[in-house]
Amino acid sequence: MLLVELVGGESRLLDGCQPAGVSRSRLRAVPRRPQVHHEQAIPRLRAGVQDEAGLPQTPAPRSRANLGLLLRELYRIASEELHKRIGERGHPDVRPPHGNVFGFLDDEGTPVSELARRAQITKQSMAELVAHLERHGYVERVPDPGDRRAKLVRATARGSEVYAIARDVLAEIEREWTARLGARRLRDLLQELNDGL
Repeated sequence: MLLVELVGGESRLLDGCQPAGVSRSRLRAVPRRPQVHHEQAIPRLRAGVQDEAGLPQTPAPRSRANLGLLLRELYRIASEELHKRIGERGHPDVRPPHGNVFGFLDDEGTPVSELARRAQITKQSMAELVAHLERHGYVERVPDPGDRRAKLVRATARGSEVYAIARDVLAEIEREWTARLGARRLRDLLQELNDGL
């Protein structure tokens, strides 16, 4: 982690906090972006106000009209709740990013490069996620029967427990959303979304 201090509107690296292998002379002060409050951001975004790099000056507005943001927010809420409950049931080392592994594993195993492709993240990021889960006993790397040089990642018995818990938790979350929205509204919503995909 880099530690910085604010000096004259700029972020500066504190002594002794540069990344390993990077000389202090290669690090530069990063200008601090002006704070934009939410109520200022929406009109500026609508007006097309952009910064020097051509990016909108905003935290993304919480607009109910933006379907993509709404769907992302629902996914985020459900994912956080899922992982919170998985942690409460004995697996605190499984966190939301690990869904990028569990969500794309084949029963017989999957190469790290294929997991990364499916999750749309770098191989290095996927390798770190797999290494964490392997250290905690959720996955293992086994020889690929089709390529003796390659390894496949597959769930262990402990990893299979997480799948079972996740199925139960997702059913609980769906029951809670059904209670909030009503069975018919939720069924219609799911049908419309499925038909649209």
